Amino acid sequence: CSLRDWRGQSGRWPNFVHLGGDVRIRQCKSSALPRSVTLRSWVERRLDHYVAIARDAQGVTVLRLLEGAELEEARRRKAAADEAALAAQQAVVAPGGRPP
Repeated sequence: CSLRDWRGQSGRWPNFVHLGGDVRIRQCKSSALPRSVTLRSWVERRLDHYVAIARDAQGVTVLRLLEGAELEEARRRKAAADEAALAAQQAVVAPGGRPP
């Protein structure tokens, strides 16, 4: 079940309780992540350029897909952050290709 499918079925974005109740998501999480890593922290860290964590009209925290200009901006931010991380990593390497 994807977020797009979920929204199509219910007309609303899912929250983390919905996702935690999904058998397939629980199985994937348990096989891919250590027990100490929450689904929310993984989404925030790994999917922030595709998914937004926001509050709906009732104040419930939901996940929604980024679309249009918002998606493009998130992808630009991710690319810039990846580029900066690579540059920082390369700056640490001393001449001769070895870390200091």
